[in-house]
Amino acid sequence: ASLIAEVQTETAAAVDAMGRILLTQNHKNYAKLRRDVAVVGVGNKAELWDLAAWRSYQKKAIEPREKKFSKIYDI
Repeated sequence: ASLIAEVQTETAAAVDAMGRILLTQNHKNYAKLRRDVAVVGVGNKAELWDLAAWRSYQKKAIEPREKKFSKIYDI
């Protein structure tokens, strides 16, 4: 699970003196974030994923579609 759905319900995020967004323990638990995190996004949207979960999602959901649609779009 990514963090995107949970963060959308919040009104403001805490930011430290270095400009980093601070996640609550509830956010970390919701997204099952451990040590290594992938930040995935486009435009003004971003999702935080546990790195192992992101790699698994890539293999199961993204890579098969890339192969399928790359033939259509000649990528």
